[in-house]
Amino acid sequence: MDAELKDAFDSIQQAMQLGFAEVRQEFAAVRREMRQEFAEVRLENVGMHAETRRSFDVTAERLRSDIQLVAEVLAQTRKDLTRIAGELDAKIDRTAAETQALIKFSHDSLDRRLRVLETSER
Repeated sequence: MDAELKDAFDSIQQAMQLGFAEVRQEFAAVRREMRQEFAEVRLENVGMHAETRRSFDVTAERLRSDIQLVAEVLAQTRKDLTRIAGELDAKIDRTAAETQALIKFSHDSLDRRLRVLETSER
């Protein structure tokens, strides 16, 4: 029985060693595949990074142009508003002066009529 048991253990040991050898080979193959795939992904990432950077640079330049255009329009709008405000101030001053002249003329006219009435009553 000892010899049979020893043969059985030897047989199991050989089977396990073959199984372990197969597993080692499979792990080695998987490692090689993963290394290859990681290398491919790294290369792809380098390419995508460069493409993303170019796209970002184009977008940033476009935004700079748009911002510059908005700044120019804002500056022109500010000039226009300043000019219009000046024109309105002048118009308000002119209108106020005209209104004051009309009021003065009206008061003078009313004062003359009152004096005429007062002198005619006497």
